[in-house]
Amino acid sequence: MKKKKTRRARFVIGLIKNPKFFFIVCLVIFLCFSIHNISLPWQWGHTGFVTTERSEFAINYLKIGYWKTKFAQTYSTGILERGKEVYETNVHHPPTISLYLSLFYLIFGISEVCGRLASVVLCIGILTVAFYLIKRLFDPTTAIVTAFMITLSPILYYVRHYVGPELLASFWITVTLTCYITWINKKNERWLIITLLCLIIGTFTDWQFYFLAPALLLHYLIFLMPKNYSNKFVLIIPVMFFCFFIYVLYLIWVGGSFNAGNHFGGNMVEMLKFRLNLSEASKAYNITLAGLVAKLFNSLSKFYSKFVLISLFFWLINFIYKLVFRKNVLMESIFFFTVFFQILFLFIFSNLFWIHDYLIMLLFPTLIFLVGFFLQDLLGYIKLISWFSQKARKVVALILLLVIFASSVHNSLSEINMIEKEITLVPGEILFLSKNKGQNILVTFDEHPQYHQFKFYANLINFKKISSSSEYNMIISQNDTFYSYIIMQKNQNLEDLENNLSTTYFNVSYNNYIVFDRKMHQGS
Repeated sequence: MKKKKTRRARFVIGLIKNPKFFFIVCLVIFLCFSIHNISLPWQWGHTGFVTTERSEFAINYLKIGYWKTKFAQTYSTGILERGKEVYETNVHHPPTISLYLSLFYLIFGISEVCGRLASVVLCIGILTVAFYLIKRLFDPTTAIVTAFMITLSPILYYVRHYVGPELLASFWITVTLTCYITWINKKNERWLIITLLCLIIGTFTDWQFYFLAPALLLHYLIFLMPKNYSNKFVLIIPVMFFCFFIYVLYLIWVGGSFNAGNHFGGNMVEMLKFRLNLSEASKAYNITLAGLVAKLFNSLSKFYSKFVLISLFFWLINFIYKLVFRKNVLMESIFFFTVFFQILFLFIFSNLFWIHDYLIMLLFPTLIFLVGFFLQDLLGYIKLISWFSQKARKVVALILLLVIFASSVHNSLSEINMIEKEITLVPGEILFLSKNKGQNILVTFDEHPQYHQFKFYANLINFKKISSSSEYNMIISQNDTFYSYIIMQKNQNLEDLENNLSTTYFNVSYNNYIVFDRKMHQGS
């Protein structure tokens, strides 16, 4: 009996000491809260808007064809009956995320679950690559704590169902950093080439990769070039220019010039001016440097937890101390430069961050690694205390883990509560979950987020033109505020209604669907 117990104890201890065991635990935790609300109708808010927008692009790839769209992200406007569609092009972001999402819709069918599954797969990819890095950068205790910090980050919960270019870029940033660190450790030029290839791929995921390149170049010039690492890394400069040139050629192919695009937000140049806070429209937001700094701290506290924010403060002090006394900061400086240029991206494209606070996801998971370096140094300082026993150090590590767990779970639960409060009246829910499925419903609105959500569901319904207002059983209309709607009964006078409605409105039923856009089809 004693031998059996001893064997069991050894097995359990061996299992706990195995880093792969904790990776599996982290993966199971993430999958459990990823299943939560995975089949809900798309909701409002910027994350819901971006997701349905990318879904519209993905669906149009399947409806029209990849080559016919020139792989461009296309909106459907006007009457959406086959043969009568009018399409506009979005060039604000590279199309890679929409192409990626279209593959999921092609394989599994068009649904909310399938769209969210595309995001879950990306998040699993981030966790997997991050865990690979964690094992190589930290001691076992710090590795476990850091792995849980990444898994339990509120931002990961928030974006687990978000289909946007930023999430895809975060995955490739993590992969690129892994390849760069592998090159440093192995000094094998094959990994240098792989790093450059990752940068090339990354530029076609989203714009922040043009900020990762100078971060890695600066790190190379300061820390690696003096040690006679391969000078071929300076190829990163022409590589970035080459990638941008390819994208310009792509824009010319799609729209005839770099200034392509004919959709909400305008063409490429107009949108760049808007996001850089250089246009008159963006200046109306009254964006200030102090306001951006405050927003950064608030977003870090909300989406990463106060524990992470406080730890970053102490990490910065410790990092400066190590620089002054010439201690080894080779690895953590990689993440320092990366996070610095990621924040620089948010501040340069100030309007983008001002409106979309969830873009703090761009710092995930690189920001958590900085906290991991601090915790590893903290445990190292504790070891220097001679009277502090080994058991006491393990207790301190356990307490740290519990604090991180409690802080992260608290923030994640707050996010769950916030999101669930926002979906009290979702038009998708009205369309598909109502018991009275024989109703004809006219939906009116002005804001583009609603526009994309309804077009997502439009692809799941057959078309039929309804010309008389007596055919409507219900009218859902936006009423001043973003989340407020009024419901009007049938037989509403259509002419009176048009005087009070937006320029775009939908005539929707459960089995029949038509879109009428007065801007493009006046009088039709």
